[in-house]
Amino acid sequence: MELRLIESPETWSCQVSLRKEYDENEKHLSNPIETKFGGPIDDPDKVELMARRAQKALLNPITKSNEYINWDFKDKDDSQLNNLKFTKNVVCIEIKGSDVPNLSLIDLPGIIRHTEKIEDKKFIPLTEELVKEYIKNEKSIIIATISCKDEIDNQAVVTLAKEADPLGVRTLGVLTKPEMIEKGTHNIWLRIMRGEAHQLELGYYVVKNPTKVQRAENIKSEEARLIENEFFEQEEPWNSFYLRERIGVKNLQNKLSELLIEAIKRGLPDIRKNVEDKLNKTFQDLGKLPIQLSDSPRIELFRMVKNCSKIIKEKTTCSNDQTELWKLLNDQFAQFKEEFCALRPVFLIRTSFIGRPRDETFDILEDFIENRKNNATARTMIQENQVKWEKPAMNCLNAVYEIMIKSVCETIETTFSRFPGLVGRMEYKVRTWLEECKKQTIDQINFMYKMERTTYPFTLDKHRMTVIKKEYLNSLHRTVRNENRNPTETLEVMALVMAYLKISIKRYTDVVSIGFRKGSGYPRVP
Repeated sequence: MELRLIESPETWSCQVSLRKEYDENEKHLSNPIETKFGGPIDDPDKVELMARRAQKALLNPITKSNEYINWDFKDKDDSQLNNLKFTKNVVCIEIKGSDVPNLSLIDLPGIIRHTEKIEDKKFIPLTEELVKEYIKNEKSIIIATISCKDEIDNQAVVTLAKEADPLGVRTLGVLTKPEMIEKGTHNIWLRIMRGEAHQLELGYYVVKNPTKVQRAENIKSEEARLIENEFFEQEEPWNSFYLRERIGVKNLQNKLSELLIEAIKRGLPDIRKNVEDKLNKTFQDLGKLPIQLSDSPRIELFRMVKNCSKIIKEKTTCSNDQTELWKLLNDQFAQFKEEFCALRPVFLIRTSFIGRPRDETFDILEDFIENRKNNATARTMIQENQVKWEKPAMNCLNAVYEIMIKSVCETIETTFSRFPGLVGRMEYKVRTWLEECKKQTIDQINFMYKMERTTYPFTLDKHRMTVIKKEYLNSLHRTVRNENRNPTETLEVMALVMAYLKISIKRYTDVVSIGFRKGSGYPRVP
């Protein structure tokens, strides 16, 4: 049960509500539901009955709660008729008035250790789990209600409070039933009240509440407080106890109100930060709202198309820190280059070679048993390697196409989100245009591919060709020297092929990649 006390200039009033935090299967709801149970109450003596009715409603979730608003509890075995014997859902009581202190309390169920029926044993861990769940919050104050009828060490609430608050900095002890203390044992409880035993930073208070008989007779709050005052003024040793400010419900109430105010003050920095964060989030959300539409559809359509074009241009030109698109494209270009590097020929210089499959290698020693000419052999090797160039280029083109489609369509959906019908039309137009760009790029790839394959191996960069060939040749000589072989003519061909492929592959991948970026500008190959 949750009790919310609110100081207000209005006349005294009370509103009982039901807060459902768990469903029928005791699973926690992501969004708890709080609903009013009955109307406002203006008589304090009617609150207890309405609270019992609210508990009845929560314990019978299959029945509409409104059916219990006027429940009379005439049946002595009424509690045995409930669908549930325990629930984690909460009865909320909100009280307002001029003499009401600002205070919020949660009355947790008593911790049980034994049950009359075996089937009710399941409620023992449930009640303990519920108590632990509430008191583990480090910002809450634990009010440990300790009965003077039993020894303090035997009371479960003390153990749970120590587990949740080992240093005792947020636990306040409240001794109840002081009239049940046996004669000659008062000193045990007085030592606790003085802080000499079971010390708590917030200390202890002692109160006397109405007995069961008095509650059954519907004793009023004012009368209960008078009886309490008479007890502490007349009974020994309470009438001579010097810590008078820690005796009675009224003093406890004032202390709790004081602790609440202190807790609020301590939490003000966090509250202020949370408010500022939410305010900033609100401003950000407001900034994301679309601007107000004008009265001219044509102007609005032109504005949205222009804005969409502007965003796409920023993405494709990396303006305003829009680099995400080019990160994806560059990853594809890097993969494109890696695929070409993997196409370089592998030459066998030994009969036992573990590596590429046979049809992807050139056995130079076997080639030259037939005395092929160097230039013809090199040209054949180069052309056989170039056959494989088309596939990685097309793979890269398809990947770039998908990236562009996704990026442009996302921009369209964002820009035209207020007009779903227009989104589909714009996406169709863009897909058609990008498909045409893709076809043009395919033509460019085919043009470059045919140009590389149908012409004799050629480059104007003869100096670089010579340097690279020499580097390969030196490396090959070192390799075959370890094998006790020196096929000079063969090594010349190998170095020539590797040097030319290095230059031509770089040329081809660069030009094809530029073609991907431009999307047009190369003549069509018939």
